[in-house]
Amino acid sequence: MLFLIKHLHVWFAILSISGFVLRFIWLIHSPHLLSKRWVKILPHVNDTALFTSGLVMAVGFGHSLSTLNWFSLKLALVAVYIIFGVLTLKLQIIRLYRFVLFGTALILYSSILVLAVMKPYLL
Repeated sequence: MLFLIKHLHVWFAILSISGFVLRFIWLIHSPHLLSKRWVKILPHVNDTALFTSGLVMAVGFGHSLSTLNWFSLKLALVAVYIIFGVLTLKLQIIRLYRFVLFGTALILYSSILVLAVMKPYLL
C-alpha cells in the first residue's frame, strides 16, 4: 500500500511543480488565464493530495519530527518553498524580483527533490 502512495506522491509533486511553472509563464505572458476558476482551484486540490500522501507515508515509514534528519529538513524546505511560490505568484512587484523569487522557488524545489531521493543519513 505504501508503494502505491509513494508513487502517487511523486505524481502529485510533478503536477505541483508543473502547475507552478505553468502559472508563472501565464503570469508573465497571459495573465488573463490565471483568472479561470479551475486554475484557482486545481493547484489547491493537488497540493492537498500531495500533503496528505506525504503525511500518510511519514506515518507509515515511522518518521518523527522530534529529531533533526533529512525528513524534518525536507518539511522545512517545503514550507519555505510554499512561501516563495506564493510571493512569486501573488505579489505586485517588478518583473526582476518576480524572476528572482521564481528562481529561488525552483532551487528550493530541487533541494527538496535531492533530499527525497538521496535521504542523507548525515542529517
